[in-house]
Amino acid sequence: MDNYSFVRTGKLRLKTEKHKEKKRSKRRHSSWNQKLHTDGRIADAELHCGWWGVTAFADVADTVAIQFNSWSAHRAALSGPNNVIPETGETSDASGSLQTSACYLSATDEGFFTVGPPRGPSDPPAPEEIFTAIKLSDTKVAFKSG
Repeated sequence: MDNYSFVRTGKLRLKTEKHKEKKRSKRRHSSWNQKLHTDGRIADAELHCGWWGVTAFADVADTVAIQFNSWSAHRAALSGPNNVIPETGETSDASGSLQTSACYLSATDEGFFTVGPPRGPSDPPAPEEIFTAIKLSDTKVAFKSG
């Protein structure tokens, strides 16, 4: 019976490769001030009926509306002696900044995308102009309409 007292009890261990522990990556902190980013987002949301602009790819999620408002910038370059361009709905707010009418990307029943009708600066996008963004990878995103 004395020989049994020298035996180690426990799990049977075989001589194999030792498993390495997983290296855990640290979370990266953004370099910009979160409070300034939030204040700008709130001001932008007030101008666009609750919608705000996206500054980083990580912000593209859930419901999105794609806005086109560069027409007023190109209108001055296009207007010349041969080009006759009608006036668009441009208004000026209390601060004196120029607000242009925005157009949103719209989905059709056939599955095509078109640029929707111009909307005022405080008009929200129509339901057919609202898409669901689905992240496919770190650099790609898919848009679902309807």
